[in-house]
Amino acid sequence: VKKMQEFAEQACACKDAACATKVAQDSGDWLSKNAALAAKLSAKHAEKVGAATTKMADCVTKAATGK
Repeated sequence: VKKMQEFAEQACACKDAACATKVAQDSGDWLSKNAALAAKLSAKHAEKVGAATTKMADCVTKAATGK
C-alpha cells in the first residue's frame, strides 16, 4: 500500500510526460513483481491501493497532457 502511495506522490510531482511515463512504468513493473503480495491484500488495503492507483493515473494524465 505504502509503495503505491509513493508512486502516486511521485506521479503528482511530475511536470512533464516523460516523468509521468517513467513513474507509471516503474509502478507497473513493481506491481508485476509483487502480484502475489497484491493478491493477498485485505479489502481495506486493496481499497487504499485502488485509491492510490486512481490518484496516480489522474496525475500521469495531467502531466502527459499539461492539463
